[in-house]
Amino acid sequence: DGVLKLMSQWEKEYSDSRITHIAIEGADVHLRQVWKEICSGDHNMIGNDNNGHHSPPQVLLVRPEEWRADLLNAKEKLSGAMSKEAARLIARQIVADCSGKLHE
Repeated sequence: DGVLKLMSQWEKEYSDSRITHIAIEGADVHLRQVWKEICSGDHNMIGNDNNGHHSPPQVLLVRPEEWRADLLNAKEKLSGAMSKEAARLIARQIVADCSGKLHE
């Protein structure tokens, strides 16, 4: 329920854009299932194009090794903690680049 509210708020604030993809990293099966259910459901606030056609966001599963090799430098790969911190910074930068705002 909180996820739908968050997505609805996001799309109201950024009405000229819509959520098209949701990328999930990791093995949290429950999290993946929740997002898949939300994205496959009939929720008017997500995935509608300008004509009102329902086009649900794609849920993408990403393995850490698929992106770390290209985005992390050697120092960031030394430990799990350093990798996670670098990943957080990368995620924030992606959100900032896509939304024009920096999110904490």
